[in-house]
Amino acid sequence: MLEGRLTGHEATREEPLRERYLYRVLFRARGRNLVMAFDVLGATLSLVGAWLVWTRMLNQEFLWWHGILLGILGTSWVVSLAKSKVLRNRLRRSLLDDLPAISGRVLLTSMVTALGISLVWLDPDHDGLVLIAAALGVVTLSTTRGLGYLLLTRYCNIGGKQRVLVIGAGDVGTRVARVLSGSYQPSIEVVGFLDKEPLARIQGEDEAGLPVLGSSYDLKETIQRWAVNQVIIAFSTAPHQQVLEMVWECDQYGVDVSIVPRFFEATTVQSMVEDVSGVPLLHLNRVRLMGFNGLLKRIFDVMSTVIGLLVIWPVLLAVALAIKLDSPGPVIFSQKRTGVDGQQFTLYKFRSMRADAETASTWTKRQDPRRTRVGRVIRPLNVDELPQLFNVLKGDMSLVGPRPEQLSYVKLFEESVYRYTHRHRVKSGVTGWAQVNGLRGDTSIEERVLYDNFYIENWSLWLDIKIILRTLFKSGISAPELSSTVQSYREVDVTRSSNGTPTRDLLVSGHEFALNDNIGGERSGEDGAANNAVTL
Repeated sequence: MLEGRLTGHEATREEPLRERYLYRVLFRARGRNLVMAFDVLGATLSLVGAWLVWTRMLNQEFLWWHGILLGILGTSWVVSLAKSKVLRNRLRRSLLDDLPAISGRVLLTSMVTALGISLVWLDPDHDGLVLIAAALGVVTLSTTRGLGYLLLTRYCNIGGKQRVLVIGAGDVGTRVARVLSGSYQPSIEVVGFLDKEPLARIQGEDEAGLPVLGSSYDLKETIQRWAVNQVIIAFSTAPHQQVLEMVWECDQYGVDVSIVPRFFEATTVQSMVEDVSGVPLLHLNRVRLMGFNGLLKRIFDVMSTVIGLLVIWPVLLAVALAIKLDSPGPVIFSQKRTGVDGQQFTLYKFRSMRADAETASTWTKRQDPRRTRVGRVIRPLNVDELPQLFNVLKGDMSLVGPRPEQLSYVKLFEESVYRYTHRHRVKSGVTGWAQVNGLRGDTSIEERVLYDNFYIENWSLWLDIKIILRTLFKSGISAPELSSTVQSYREVDVTRSSNGTPTRDLLVSGHEFALNDNIGGERSGEDGAANNAVTL
């Protein structure tokens, strides 16, 4: 079966095991080494900047041991970042994901160094040099790390292609492959699947054109022929012992292995593994947005909203005046929406359509003729959503959360979409995790619900900040993130039919509702023309 699937792809020659392993280790390290080189550049720039600030701006004397101190400090930064988890085998590189680690490690090593100066060595009055270097280090290391990622993304051949093989051609495996084959990470190339009994709808190839290269027993030949350096095991039909043997075989060839866990919908990014006499025990550590977490989020919402309103009030005033002069009718459009615990609230936004648009029975759509001249400007920019900041101050909404839906659709979705009601555990948001990952416009309600529930169960203050930054900077729509356990289905299990044939039970409705969720809208709450969610 393997030989018959090689058409259209270039096969690689088989090499001795030791040579193959060494090649893969060196090849895999290219991207990491490039990122470390940019870290070295960032550390060097920050230390030079600290020297300039210390000697030129503060007019302090620069002693010989200051140079040694800065050298030790910069080295500790680079080594600490090199040992951190952010440079380990991740499929996607993201500066926003790395920022907490960069800031934390730079500040921690700098604090230890400053404390050492004060308590043990030399003059405690000179620990200000360390603090200056630390402040510059956070900025410059973050900047150069971002430049390194940008270089690897734009010129993915520099860091080497990640050739991914997916074991398991069921619903979960095909979903993972489809996400990775999109714009998730340009350096990723999915070569195909291994599955003895793939779903009937992808026999030979799936909808993305990815071939089924063979069964799990063809792993060794597939790794050699396709130069695979990453294997993802996604609910394969192979026996348990065979899956273990595949993992060990990948280790022999220096191939990284990732596993989509059973009950992945309940797994969170805060999950922790504990060793219990040789048995790994996974603690889910689910986050609950109540108590202290709820108070922290509310404080962040109020403070950020007040600061935001103080900055943008001239914009609000100008838009309101433009709407009033442009067409008759109210400046503010209001509509009932469903929020936390299913409670109703009134959502505000700038009116962007004619005052009589609400009487029409059609959906909003691209280039909708009901839009006003001002509406044609503010809707694509999402400026019409700014009055929702007052919803945040009132306590009806949060800055980040699931987007609120109209009352008429809530009941329909509750009956048709798995876990739809779970998204009402928290307040609705002005922006959300689903929106910044491109799930706006004509996209699946089910996928948006999965992203919303992922956000709720993995909430952190940094995640809120990350979503807000990605909303503001508008760097383009990305494919859904694999780290978010994106999956349009509940867990797909392998069962046996009455005649003993393996089947996969699809445990959720496959409906897709093309109701555009463009953060509001004057009739449907949506407008596909304003799909400018972003990702950094």
